[in-house]
Order: sequence, then structure tokens, then C-alpha cells
Amino acid sequence: MLLNRRGKIYVAAAILAAAGIYVVATDAPTRLAYPLKHRAAIETAATDYHLPPSVVAAVVFEESRFDPKAESTSGAIGLMQLIPETADWVAQESGVSFETLKDPEVNVMLGTWYLDYLLRKYGDIRLALAAYNWGETNVDGWIDREDPLVGAEVVSSIPIQETREYVQRVLKTRSTYIDLYGLQ
Repeated sequence: MLLNRRGKIYVAAAILAAAGIYVVATDAPTRLAYPLKHRAAIETAATDYHLPPSVVAAVVFEESRFDPKAESTSGAIGLMQLIPETADWVAQESGVSFETLKDPEVNVMLGTWYLDYLLRKYGDIRLALAAYNWGETNVDGWIDREDPLVGAEVVSSIPIQETREYVQRVLKTRSTYIDLYGLQ
């Protein structure tokens, strides 16, 4: 039986789908948009500091798009966009020494330690992410410890739009990394 070009394409698609390649092919554009570079550093730091790797990967993506040389106008450096003063404090507290914040392993280790510290302090990943973006002092002044926020109201009540959108993006990106790469 002779197949025309369209028929051959349908047959090829059916064979690929049956072979399970369909999932890979449909994920390819999304994986290009959401790469997972420095996976070993992310998984190691996440394990060491008891955070889901998907959270760490999402923060790295939103902060630097996986560019270890990234520098912000506010002076933040590296994959997790750490301010040098914060990195120095984290290094003292954590015992992690470093020469440059542009070293991916060091930057991810310090940033993950800091994110874990914020999570322990606030007890909620959304508040920890808000503090990571907006600063502890600002979050401390905003939240009411007597009437704690719960669930979705944490994000919706963040008074700074940039931080509110940052937290939303990180949580959405986290879901993407779970779906694409099976990160926990």
C-alpha cells in the first residue's frame, strides 16, 4: 500500500506515540523555555537544607534564568541573586565559605541555606519567598504574628505588587519543574 505524505506523517506520529516518544516531543518546547541547568548543585543544596528541589530550581529560574554571571542593578549576584552582605551573613551562619558568588555551587548552597532559614522563620513557603524577594525587615513589618495569614490569603495580601507577582511566578514555575523534570 502506498501512502501519501500526509499518511506517512500520521503513521510516524502513531509509531512515536506508541513508543512513548510523544511525551518527550510535546515537552520539548516547554523544556526549552524552562531549562534545568546546574541540577546536581540544586539537588545537593536542596537535600542538605531540606527543601524541595523544585522550589530551589524555581527560585533560580525566576532570579537569574540560570545565568551564574547575572548581576542586578541592586547588586545581587549569581544564580540565586544574593546581595553580597546577605551572602556574607549566610556564610558566617552556615559555615559555607566562598570566593565568588558567581560559582554556581556556592551561590545555590548559600541561597538555599538562606531560603531554608526564611522558611523556618516564617513557617510558610509563600512568606519565605516574599522575604527572599522583599527582605525580612519588610515582611516582619507587614505580617501580624497575632493573626497569622493562611493559604492563598498570604499571597493576595502581600502589599507590594512586585513581590506578590514574584511569589506567584515562583510557585507556578515550581509546578512546571515538578511536571517537566519530576522534581519533588
